[in-house]
Amino acid sequence: MAFLSTLLILCCALGCGAVGGAVYWHSHRKESSALRWFRLFTIHSHLWGDAPGAAIERQSFLAGLGLDEMTPDMKFFQSAISNSQARSFSNLAPHTLVGLPAQLASRVPFAAAGCDMVAIATSAPDPSRTYEPLPLKFTVPPAPTWKVGLAADGSPLCLHAVPGMTIAILGSAQAIENAVRGLGWPEQLVTAPISVDSCQESLGIWEEAWDSARTRIVTAVTNSEHSDWLVSQERPSARQISERLLDGIFADAILVYGQRSGHGLLIHRDHRQAFTPFISRSPRHYEPPASPPPAQPVPRQLDSRPVPS
Repeated sequence: MAFLSTLLILCCALGCGAVGGAVYWHSHRKESSALRWFRLFTIHSHLWGDAPGAAIERQSFLAGLGLDEMTPDMKFFQSAISNSQARSFSNLAPHTLVGLPAQLASRVPFAAAGCDMVAIATSAPDPSRTYEPLPLKFTVPPAPTWKVGLAADGSPLCLHAVPGMTIAILGSAQAIENAVRGLGWPEQLVTAPISVDSCQESLGIWEEAWDSARTRIVTAVTNSEHSDWLVSQERPSARQISERLLDGIFADAILVYGQRSGHGLLIHRDHRQAFTPFISRSPRHYEPPASPPPAQPVPRQLDSRPVPS
């Protein structure tokens, strides 16, 4: 009899423990799902050049959230911070994630802006990752860059998303499609492309699309005559290009994709730089060799970056 009583007590204890564990697991899962996750990036101020990121004080970020101290349920994750030009696509770039209670989500963009950052809402990350509390100081990487092509010295030619600026893409319809498809900026930092060819009021649409937090993209299909003029000794200015090909839209930087050569040209004020697009069609006169060419040595990474504007 005593044995049966002991067994009954033991079963009750195990049952209560299992129920308690299930309740804790359910509440923990509910608490995790209630978090809102954001990716943090610093804002670029130049179209190209090094962008090392920034060190952010936790107290400054919390002050923007209206908090005096960190709450226990704040989560933090940071991938390896490497050269900002090492990876171009936004889903591959180094990133910093923060998870906050849902009631703080509406304040995050303002807290980020107060620290010269941008916060982009994202889905809940992989639960297998190891997170830690928000540190006293943490490094935030720059926004992902756009690898346009290769410069003459073999180094990548990269453009940054600068809020308020306009990038124009000129070339064939196929070249424009390839360029837009290879755009490596997060979609939250750039407007939808404005086509000069399909919009009757493209200038007005461009003006209305101005956003202090985004870069505007304008596209225009050009022919071989336009391409010859753009790369001629005349060296047309951005203002001349704007009036002739962009319906008066002024672009801070212009990417020209050649009709015949297959090469590209970056125009920014008085600066011009030729490049080979990463995604391009072979020139018509080019015939691929019958057998693969021998391996070539990797070009040296020369420090020939232009001076940022």
